[in-house]
Amino acid sequence: MSTISEIVLPVENHLSNLIHKLSERFNFPYEEAIRMLYEDNPQTVAPNIVSPHKKSEDEEVNLQIICDHINNNTPCGQKIKAAWCKANPGQKCFDKIIIHGGCGKKYDLELIWSEEDRHETCECKNSMTKKPIDDTKSPWSNAVQGLNGIGSHYSAGHAYARHCYEALDEIIAHYQLTTPKPSYEEWSKDAFKMGTPTTPFVRELRDKSNKGYAGSYLADIIRIKYNKTFILSKEQLEVLKEEVFTQANKAFAQKDHWLQINGPMNEPDDFEIRWSGKFTIPTITSIEQFKSRGESDCDINFRLTCSNGQIFKAKLRWGYGQFITNIRLDIK
Repeated sequence: MSTISEIVLPVENHLSNLIHKLSERFNFPYEEAIRMLYEDNPQTVAPNIVSPHKKSEDEEVNLQIICDHINNNTPCGQKIKAAWCKANPGQKCFDKIIIHGGCGKKYDLELIWSEEDRHETCECKNSMTKKPIDDTKSPWSNAVQGLNGIGSHYSAGHAYARHCYEALDEIIAHYQLTTPKPSYEEWSKDAFKMGTPTTPFVRELRDKSNKGYAGSYLADIIRIKYNKTFILSKEQLEVLKEEVFTQANKAFAQKDHWLQINGPMNEPDDFEIRWSGKFTIPTITSIEQFKSRGESDCDINFRLTCSNGQIFKAKLRWGYGQFITNIRLDIK
C-alpha cells in the first residue's frame, strides 16, 4: 500500500510544474503565482513548506529530554540505564550524560563515569512514535540518515557542484540578480558551506528565492532539471564506493555507542529502547546510481552492497536550500 507521502508529493510536484509553465507563458513571477493561489483559495491546502532545520531543532529537544531523565534518575532514566547495563553485561553504568555534538563532532551525547573520569561517545536516533526496534538492522534504520557526509569530502560532491554551477545563468535571468556571476571557486565556498551563505551572490539569491525551499523556482524547477541530468560514470562510481567506505567508517569510529528510542519518554512504558556498540560498514563490493520513483522526484541516490549482503543507500543533495549551501552525501 502506498504511503501518504508517496501519494501527495507527486501531486504537489505536478502542481508546481503546472504553475511554473503558466507563469512563464503569461510572464508572471512563479513565487507570486504560488502565493496568490493559496492565499486566494483558503480551501486549498498549501504545500508543507518546512524549514530543513525544524527536524534538527526537534532532535535537540529530544536529546535534552534524555539527559534530564538520566541525570535526574527518573523512572524513564532508570529504564534507559538498565537497558545499557543489559547491553553491556558486567560493566559499571555511567552516572551522567551531556549533549556534546556540533561542528566537527560526529556524535550527539557523551556518557560520563564521574568517579573514573571516563568519557564515551554516543549517537542517538529517536522517534516520538512508539514502535518496535529491529535489532537485526542498522542503528539508524528508522532515522532520516546514519551519517551527514560533508560534500567536499567526496569526488561526486565536487562533480555535482560543477554541474550545478552551469545553472547559474538560468537562475540569474529568472531572479534578475544584480550581483555579478561569481567564479566557480568563489561560488563553491558557499556550495559546500555548512550554514548560511556569506558570498554576496548567494546571499542575494537566498533572499530572492524563498531560501531555495519547496515552492521556489530553485527547488521545483532547477533542481529537477539538473538532478535528472547528473549521472556518474562507472569510473566515478568506483571512486565514490571507496570514498564512502573510508569516510563513513572514519565518522563511525567516533561513536562508542548507539542509542535508539522510539516513543515520547513521558512514562517508562511509552517507549522502546535499544543500545548497541561500535558500528563499522563492511567492505563495499558494488555501487549503483538509481532514480527515485515519480517523474518529478529526482533525488540522486546510490545503492551500496557490502560483502556480508548488507545494503546501504546514500543521497547526494543540498542541505540548506536548493542551490544555496551545504552540498552533502547522506548515508541511510
